[in-house]
Amino acid sequence: MLFQLASYFLRLGILGFGGPPAHIALMRRDLVERRKWMTPSQFNDDLATANLLPGPTSTEMAIYAGYRLGGVTGAIVAGVCFILPAFFIVLVLSIWYVSSPNLSVLARLLYAIKPVALALIVSGTFQIGRPVMKGWREWLLLGVSLVALLALAIDVLLLFVVMGLALVFLTKRILAAELPAGLVLPALATADAATAIQVFLTFLKIGFVIYGGGFALVGILQQEVVRGTGWLTGQQLLDGIAIGQSTPGPVFTTATFVGYLAAGLPGAILATVGIFAPAFGFVVLEKRLFSQLKSSEVVQIFLRGVNVAVVATIAVSAAQLARTALIDPWTLAILALALVALMRFKLDPLWLIGGALVIGIIRLLGS
Repeated sequence: MLFQLASYFLRLGILGFGGPPAHIALMRRDLVERRKWMTPSQFNDDLATANLLPGPTSTEMAIYAGYRLGGVTGAIVAGVCFILPAFFIVLVLSIWYVSSPNLSVLARLLYAIKPVALALIVSGTFQIGRPVMKGWREWLLLGVSLVALLALAIDVLLLFVVMGLALVFLTKRILAAELPAGLVLPALATADAATAIQVFLTFLKIGFVIYGGGFALVGILQQEVVRGTGWLTGQQLLDGIAIGQSTPGPVFTTATFVGYLAAGLPGAILATVGIFAPAFGFVVLEKRLFSQLKSSEVVQIFLRGVNVAVVATIAVSAAQLARTALIDPWTLAILALALVALMRFKLDPLWLIGGALVIGIIRLLGS
């Protein structure tokens, strides 16, 4: 079974374009309907739990499947095999990005992918925000979050915790003892060691508290590695997002790109390990965490407050990244068309990314 797990998730990691929704749909089709490795109820239970926990949902689903079929060893095999293909692909592109004497080649290739990536971010904001914004409390906290991000430059991870607690307070259900300490302590962690260690601790912290999947990662990285540490410029971050969106496997391997630019190969490895490590721990401890997260109404309210802050963070990030993605009328038109395709016609992002790459290749050949 371990060999079968490794084979399947390596294949999914190589061919799995389209981000978490596509990955989860493929897993449901393959693991439940075709291979019968999981029952529909088992898959749905694991998916519900994964959506309540921090971290990359599709990667956690791979780890859950491995855990059910092969215990802790199976969880490690499934998760690592799903992550590795994307890690190596992004690493190679990161090396090329840094070492290429003519970055204009990559810029032309990414010309159309950048506005498409921006469209995915905007679309993702609505996808996350629609079920979260339930009433006046959420809208109030959204406004406060926007002000805190734009005017106060607050640490985004601290903002997540504050907004979660604020929503609990506003709904008059203050039972702080029920809040899991693991959601608070990592947000307060700091790292003053060498750059490579700082990279690891930064992404470990992100892995512990991030909600909202790959789209939320964009907003956090904008705050942490552009405005915070200055490891990347806004342009470099958008390039990394475009690379992450245009490659198969977990979107969170954008961390590989950031780590490589910040601290070379050690940084790429440590960033990837740091951001994915909490997901393995959460899944292995699933039985203890699941009952608490499922039964506690306070935790549900807290997580909804966190997601309000996630929506604000992504919105601010999208506005900032638009400056480098929308450079002429053509890129503005690509953004508009991509938004219509995603939000009106529900087009698979893979088709948009493929079309954007074709545009980039045509521009490259025509120059």
